[in-house]
Amino acid sequence: MSKNTKVEDLNYYVNWLERSIIEEHIELYKYSDFKNIQLIGSGAYGNVYRVNRKNSDHSLALKSFNYDKQTLKEVVKELKLHLSVNYHESIIRLYGITRVEVDAIQEYSFVLEYADSGTLNTYLNEHINELDWNNKYILASQLASAIEFLHENNIIHRDLHGNNVLIHKKNIKLADFGLSKKITEASSNTSKIFGMIPYIDPKKLDNPNYKLDKKSDVYSIGVLLWQISSGHKPFYETDYDVSLALSILNGKREKIIDGTPVKYNNLYRECWRDEPNKRPNMQEIVTILKSIISLVENDIIIDNINEKKEIYSMDDCDINSVLSKATVDLNNELVLVNDKLSIVSSDSINNIDLNNELILSNGEYNIIKYEYERNSLNQNYANSFLSVSSDVTESSVNLINFLDVNRLIAFVIKKHDRGITFYQVQQLIRKQILQTNQVTDQLIKWLLKNQDKSQYIWFLGFFYYYNIGVEENASRAFEMFSKAADDNCPIAQVYLAKCYYDGYGTNLNKNLSFYWYQKSAENGCIIGQLYLGNCYEFGIGTDVNAKKSFHFYKEATKNGNTTAILYLATCYRLGKGVEKNEIKAFKYYEIMANQEISDAQYQLGNCFYYGIGTKIDKIQAKCWYEKATNNGNIIAKQFYKKCYPLNCKNKINFKKSWPIRIFQCI
Repeated sequence: MSKNTKVEDLNYYVNWLERSIIEEHIELYKYSDFKNIQLIGSGAYGNVYRVNRKNSDHSLALKSFNYDKQTLKEVVKELKLHLSVNYHESIIRLYGITRVEVDAIQEYSFVLEYADSGTLNTYLNEHINELDWNNKYILASQLASAIEFLHENNIIHRDLHGNNVLIHKKNIKLADFGLSKKITEASSNTSKIFGMIPYIDPKKLDNPNYKLDKKSDVYSIGVLLWQISSGHKPFYETDYDVSLALSILNGKREKIIDGTPVKYNNLYRECWRDEPNKRPNMQEIVTILKSIISLVENDIIIDNINEKKEIYSMDDCDINSVLSKATVDLNNELVLVNDKLSIVSSDSINNIDLNNELILSNGEYNIIKYEYERNSLNQNYANSFLSVSSDVTESSVNLINFLDVNRLIAFVIKKHDRGITFYQVQQLIRKQILQTNQVTDQLIKWLLKNQDKSQYIWFLGFFYYYNIGVEENASRAFEMFSKAADDNCPIAQVYLAKCYYDGYGTNLNKNLSFYWYQKSAENGCIIGQLYLGNCYEFGIGTDVNAKKSFHFYKEATKNGNTTAILYLATCYRLGKGVEKNEIKAFKYYEIMANQEISDAQYQLGNCFYYGIGTKIDKIQAKCWYEKATNNGNIIAKQFYKKCYPLNCKNKINFKKSWPIRIFQCI
């Protein structure tokens, strides 16, 4: 290849990067804004630095690259892949890129989330004695979940090993998407390749032309699960050479570490089977790990019960009298919840109550108290909204008036306040209200002409955020949420907090996420109270504070938020931020279980199975486990199969999948 051709190829990838910056697909960070630049790693691709931004102590990572065609080609490829999965909590966050001129050449670096504990290899070497089996299970589950997410997006990592898995705040952060391996291959550095032998699919060791696939990642996961159990690299006392490769080809695997639970070692041994078609897929691995974690939690519950036998022993205490007293104590609290409770689930999503109004004057934003009726809700307004004429002309925009828009805004807020997630709201608007392009077009035209109130500014941003009727535009949505939030619009403050939490249309900033959730809660926003409780529970932008977390879950519960009720029940069950009260937990789970919430049904099954807040009743437990299973709860399914193996054959019928915890699905 001629020198000119090489330059042209190089320019192609440089131009792609520059074009992506101009078109705002990638955020550009000024290199001059970084300080305290410290080299923390290097490899065939380039170097990794820890840096701080000016006026901030927050650490970031800069990953630089050698300036050559092969490297830039792989950089562009990885960048595209990373952007497509940049929102999973167990994948290292890509914030953007930076560039610096060296010898008249623009050199590029990724701006990445900084992992404070380094690689998995380093972390296990230094902390293995501090990790119990529950800690190890969580690390394994986070890693498997990240790879499952890649596979769902048709991405194969191809280069999983202990140096490509990072640890930040004791949590897994997946990195590198095969970049190091591809560049290493291009450099023909055989020592680097031999350094990864234990993690490589034996099929690849046997045949260099073998195409790595998803089951190759599964093999690597099996080795990493073993490494998490042991605390050190596989075959750490053996040279990584041709002899080891041949031994692996002949079936050599690491020995099971003494004390490893059978279910866990069975799992990783299945992963590293020689024939790829006999290995499990990532979804199966994640499901098994979740079931193991669930069983550990149940064992903890049993241990706690055994420590307090006087509470649950029928010789020491009449449980019925305890429940009777508790029922009296709970009357005021639970009646309030029941009166305000109106569930929105996938089975009842068609029962829409839009008969709520907003007080909208002088730019202020106040919702009239909702009437939470327990009878069937109606869809009269939705039907009238859909009956708008399909003759779309400029004058037809007048068919959409302020009352229509205000009621629709009230409807969205109400569904959020009752516990529906961001994703579910999007589906609800698309499927139940704006079923025709004509209605959507008219509504957007009306909003564009009426940007004089904060709630209308937020609502137009809502459409940009969800790509409804207009092309998704993160920066535009963020701008509108910010403007409305500054004008003290509570729901806009929630959406702005979400943007800061996800880094959507702006830089990721957990502190500002907390700030805006707090503002929304102060302004009486129910969903804001729930998310503020999450911030205090998980230390998002603030210190962990179990008492404050409990307080805000309780406030949201009083206002009828169904998700908050589940969190509140867990607080009572585990004694998080409040005195432990398993009887109250049982009552809350019972309320929610009767509303067909699968997570509550599973927990209610646990209550009956182990005698948590009630008498042990294996028949009732079986009933609730079965209901939770049929409503799509995977953990309930695993437990049901384990405890009732003769009853579960041909009876499990998944209707839906229950969403994961709130900060993963909002």
